[in-house]
Amino acid sequence: TLNALSDPKWMPVATILAPMFEDLRDARYSETITKAHSAVQCFLQILVTGETGTNGKGELAQLMKIGKKAGVIPTSRFIEPFVGNIQSFITSERATNSTAKPSLAPASNSDALLMMNMTLVFLQHCLQGR
Repeated sequence: TLNALSDPKWMPVATILAPMFEDLRDARYSETITKAHSAVQCFLQILVTGETGTNGKGELAQLMKIGKKAGVIPTSRFIEPFVGNIQSFITSERATNSTAKPSLAPASNSDALLMMNMTLVFLQHCLQGR
């Protein structure tokens, strides 16, 4: 996934992901979750609109919907529930455990690691065959 993201097209995403790994290493788990969400949103903005992503330019759910309809997010009857669950999880974690909003509970290492892994799995799913 990281190798595929080394393409200059994805530089804005890579710029978000690099400090995400540092935040995980330095036990800034809420910030890890925030950056993971930002990376997915930035990635989808570039994938769907072709423009460099910025947070606040399109909600995650809307970008997912457009991406699926346009065929840039691979989907089938088998993969659709998986992609839907990733979308739901990423949105939920941002709302409850990130620094983007007042956190309902402190994020743990396992929360941050799961969010980071789900992010990378989703990006890889979208990048396959590109």
